[in-house]
Amino acid sequence: MSLLDVKSNGIRVLVLYGMGGVGKTTLAKALCNKLVGRFECLSFISKVREKSANGDGLASLQDKLIHDLSSGKVPVYSNSIAAIKELVREKRVLVVLDDIDNVTQLDLLIGRREWFFEGSRIIITTRDREVLPEHLVNAFYEVRELGSSDALKLFSYHALRRDKPTDKFCDLLVTWARQSISPTVSN
Repeated sequence: MSLLDVKSNGIRVLVLYGMGGVGKTTLAKALCNKLVGRFECLSFISKVREKSANGDGLASLQDKLIHDLSSGKVPVYSNSIAAIKELVREKRVLVVLDDIDNVTQLDLLIGRREWFFEGSRIIITTRDREVLPEHLVNAFYEVRELGSSDALKLFSYHALRRDKPTDKFCDLLVTWARQSISPTVSN
């Protein structure tokens, strides 16, 4: 939250990076849910890498972005970049681009940071920090694996709806761990 500094009027771009499956998208969703009320419009574009690999994938992602930011009143422009530029300069927006893997995707989805209205925020998730030019980004945040204690708390919260597992569950977990790491003997 502090890296996004939502009280400032500057345009901020935050990149969440880390290995696949570590929780970048989940963190971006949590930030988005916490911040959505502070912006006039929101667009969450998920799975950019996967969707842009399809034939007209980037064009359909541009259409989604335009639709989200225009509140259904799609501006008439000869190209999507011009429409996006017009929309983001008019209002304070929150844009989340999930799973970016090359700078061309950014160029075609958000253009230039200077186009955005004061106070807008852009959150980008990626596996590879190096694909994003530093001049475009205000802050990088590495999302790392949870330690075993925090991982157990998170699992317990989602699976058992409690802060920590019961003693019986912990005993079962220890038994399972011992069995899974002990070598198997073959005859």
